[in-house]
Amino acid sequence: MNAQLRFAVAAGLLVFAAACAEQRPIVLRTPVGPSPTVTQDQPSSDGFLTVYTRTETYPFGEDVNDTLELGNWNWEIMTYSVHSDYAIYDPSGRLLKSVRNTASFHDPRPKVVALPAGNYSIQGLGDGNERWRVPVVIKAGRVTIVNLESNNRHIHGADDKDVVRGPDGRIIGWLAGPE
Repeated sequence: MNAQLRFAVAAGLLVFAAACAEQRPIVLRTPVGPSPTVTQDQPSSDGFLTVYTRTETYPFGEDVNDTLELGNWNWEIMTYSVHSDYAIYDPSGRLLKSVRNTASFHDPRPKVVALPAGNYSIQGLGDGNERWRVPVVIKAGRVTIVNLESNNRHIHGADDKDVVRGPDGRIIGWLAGPE
């Protein structure tokens, strides 16, 4: 094999290996804590976690080329979006739970997960397809919201001193304060 061909093969293998390498997560060090404005209606010894991950869109029908016949209407197949799944880890890094992140079938809201009060971390996808690893604090009767989407619509009325931001400036959640 001549030198140019060997170089081309080696370069191709290098590009292929780089593409196959697992993407490193964006790791935050500052823990996200409960929202000061969102509480549960029922008193509980558990706390609650809601994670806004990347949304994925699926067709309602089995075949994207299907149509839906409703009365005299002939609609193209409709779609629904759900938040992507994520994982919850204990402080030692052991996987506790994989979360199917939808409130119910075809529901666009993320699932609310009950957890004993304590420190955890979550790993999930942001809407730019980046993986995030975020420490979270769960407090009894309170709701901790983690926002991996690039908009800030899930964290309302926050001052800069009260929030945890990602390296790109997006608000990830409320700063875990003392209590």
